[in-house]
Amino acid sequence: MDRELHAVLRRAAELVRAGVAGDPWVQLHGRLRDPMVVVHPWGDAQSWLVPVTAGDRMVGYVQLNPDLQFMRYVSFQRVRGSLKDTPLAADWLETERIRERAAAFARPDEILDEPVLTYDRYPDRLAWRVQARSTDGGTREIMVAGDMVYEPVQPGDVIGGPGNQGAP
Repeated sequence: MDRELHAVLRRAAELVRAGVAGDPWVQLHGRLRDPMVVVHPWGDAQSWLVPVTAGDRMVGYVQLNPDLQFMRYVSFQRVRGSLKDTPLAADWLETERIRERAAAFARPDEILDEPVLTYDRYPDRLAWRVQARSTDGGTREIMVAGDMVYEPVQPGDVIGGPGNQGAP
């Protein structure tokens, strides 16, 4: 692990140990995984995401800004101390699984780029973006967030039925 990734992991561990991120159950049972860069939709680094897992489950994640300042801790636990209904870690962390989900959503003539961890319109809506390129030269984005796969809403798209226009 390079020096920068080690510094990110060390900072996340400090926050979990101090109780700023996670809770006593996470401190005892959670495992910090390799840090991942979250990029702005235009490509620059926006933050660091340090996944927290327990077994094969994603318990949550610590998010740090590029200067390693704490942004937030997100928990996927509905009940403290329980893994019930937490997502599989692979659904968030394994790019091959993410690519497979995007491929199931893709059209037959589309070729998929590698997944990129980013966000959908707002920095607190983390998702993997997979660029889909059609043989006629068109492109579109496919977003994957856990087991949810979708095409992001664009400004001006009609949503929600007749008379309800515009982006949310």
